[in-house]
Amino acid sequence: MILNKIITLISAVLLLCNLGSYSQSGFPNIIEKENELYYEVHGTYKRSVKKTQFNNAKLIRDVVSGYPSNWISSYVSVEIIGTCAGKVVKAYGLNEKLTTEQIQILNTIDLASNLVINVKYMYNDFGINKLENSEMHVEMTVVPEVEAEFIGGEKQLISYLKLNSYSKLPTKKPNDFKGAVIKFTITEGGDVINARTTQKWGDVKTDQMLLDLIKNMPKWKPAINTNGVKVKQDFVFSVGAGGC
Repeated sequence: MILNKIITLISAVLLLCNLGSYSQSGFPNIIEKENELYYEVHGTYKRSVKKTQFNNAKLIRDVVSGYPSNWISSYVSVEIIGTCAGKVVKAYGLNEKLTTEQIQILNTIDLASNLVINVKYMYNDFGINKLENSEMHVEMTVVPEVEAEFIGGEKQLISYLKLNSYSKLPTKKPNDFKGAVIKFTITEGGDVINARTTQKWGDVKTDQMLLDLIKNMPKWKPAINTNGVKVKQDFVFSVGAGGC
């Protein structure tokens, strides 16, 4: 019994790691190391999904890549939560098959909002030949069909950040600082707005230099939704001792 629970737990962890390996679909975390410092740019979320993945979805496995349906002996409930037109909506099902209400949430969920799937199920513990209760929680952020991109590409972005900041940092020793984190938004026109520091380096001059670095970035190619309309997209820049 204990061994089977351990195996199930390990499998669940591997699934979640696999689901969270990309900050954005098709746009993996951009990480570059300059001596002992890491420069990183990624979306403001850990897991992502594009609305086109919901096209013709009929089962949970159509929505969640790598969904472990073979673990499940029977379902207790399947809850889907999404934000549609600014309002949080919930719909429940009794098995892997999506209900009409759940499909409606997928079809109308807001861009940049979170899709939450909570599954309560029974699995067979072969050690004691008994069904056991378990739960699965999956959370994904809905991202644009075509994601915002720095003109020149990912490597040019990191090169720009390093070229305009590395020599200005007061220290390069990782034990001397916590690093800095700055969140920002790329507008429909490709401009940077709403840049704000969420974790400070610890030196006022350096914090301002890094904030100005992001504010003064060249234009990006803006994100585009499934209807071909340019939309905003949020990002995070971090520099510190070790990648996130």
